[in-house]
Amino acid sequence: MNQYDDLFTFSKDAQLWRELYEKPTQLYHHHMARRRDYAHAYTLRRFDKTASVLDLGCGAGVLMERLLESGYKTTGADVSEDMLALARERLSRFPAGDFRLWQANCESLPFRDGEFDVVLCMGVFGYVEDVDRAVAEIRRVLKPGGIFLMSVRNRANNILSDPYRTTVWGLRQLGRLVGLRSLKRKLAPGGASSREAADPDRFHIVIYDSPGNVIRGVSARGFSLELFDGFGFGPISLFKKELLPVSASVKLSDWLNRTFRRMKVAPLAARLADVSMYVFRKDETNPDPARSRAVAGS
Repeated sequence: MNQYDDLFTFSKDAQLWRELYEKPTQLYHHHMARRRDYAHAYTLRRFDKTASVLDLGCGAGVLMERLLESGYKTTGADVSEDMLALARERLSRFPAGDFRLWQANCESLPFRDGEFDVVLCMGVFGYVEDVDRAVAEIRRVLKPGGIFLMSVRNRANNILSDPYRTTVWGLRQLGRLVGLRSLKRKLAPGGASSREAADPDRFHIVIYDSPGNVIRGVSARGFSLELFDGFGFGPISLFKKELLPVSASVKLSDWLNRTFRRMKVAPLAARLADVSMYVFRKDETNPDPARSRAVAGS
């Protein structure tokens, strides 16, 4: 059982994931709504209504709802039956033939090879135990040249928005310089990943991760990066306590997004933003990336 599975149950946070899009009480909730809207808008720009779409980690169906409203027939998959129950409730107004919901682990998908034109995966990685298997499964179910759109929260924003976290990060870098590996692990923002500590040679994605790690890791597993983007800044905090009201944090974050794009520094700002968005294309030049990595490492 995945250590995070119980987070997405009625006894934990399942209801929160249904409500936060309509009733945001934190800046983080606002950023999650923008993430949904970004994935929806990208799909509209890139694919016609005949495209086969998989929302992997569909949760309460908030992205599927937008896609169905736009005329896409959509498949959703999630490991949590409680989240799927919320999705069924949300999507009950649509014709049953327009969508499918599956209970499935992203490390073992119940779909045919090459079934989908696009796989949308919002905020799932970080909760995945075996990232290699999950990425391989996504690649398997994509058509040749298919698109994998994913999001991961960016550790840079988490560090820089709070002087306490910035100090901890600085101490961690100092530990790295002087070779104090135990200090480096203990002072990692949010704590070191137990998976990473147990097996540092495997590809891991943690809840707050760096764009470099994600891009290198996914690109080495049979994908090529087409687009990297990011948005959302803050909240300004001190010792993990937010200093501004939520409404002010939302206005400041949205103003910074607009300003960076107007100044044409959005690609640089994306490296520091809260939500990182990645668009990868299935790379047909390397039909067996896992074998290629094994050969390279031998």
